[in-house]
Amino acid sequence: MSFFSKGAQRKDYVLAQLESQDLDLFSLIELLRSHNGQGTIKRGMKSVCMHPGLIIKSETTSSLIVDYLDDKFFIWFTGAPNPCVSLYKPFAFTLQNANQKYLQDLDTAIRFNHKWRVFSQKMIGNYNWFINNVKKERDEIEQEFILQIDKVIDNKNDKELSKLILELTNRAEEFREKYVLCK
Repeated sequence: MSFFSKGAQRKDYVLAQLESQDLDLFSLIELLRSHNGQGTIKRGMKSVCMHPGLIIKSETTSSLIVDYLDDKFFIWFTGAPNPCVSLYKPFAFTLQNANQKYLQDLDTAIRFNHKWRVFSQKMIGNYNWFINNVKKERDEIEQEFILQIDKVIDNKNDKELSKLILELTNRAEEFREKYVLCK
């Protein structure tokens, strides 16, 4: 890893965090949102959640976690940069129709990404406002999503699961629109 990319520092921080705590989906999401223990945005290459600085313009492109549940697996992804403000949404490769909302074709996927990028930029541009007005709701929605997926996965009914993922995707879009259109 190059000195300038600070990849070794990010790796060391992540490994230390993984070794020091019980791992669950919530703790992994928080780790991917980390600015290395600092409560504010840390610009530069050292944080897990990278933000562009004055000279270096690199940032975390997107973030995802693969969650293995019995014989299925789910991807929890942001679909946009800046995991510290982004909403993790469920994605299932194994379900034929679950992800049609944003993966019908390349143009749809690009539009989906652009909408969430605009949300991310707005939240980063007003980070204190995000912390005070949006973060709690975002965290509650993620928790709701995870609990609903966990509840349905036990039934192992792909049709119900596909329907739920579409509902959660719609809920995520409502959340995004609510905050992109205000302030």
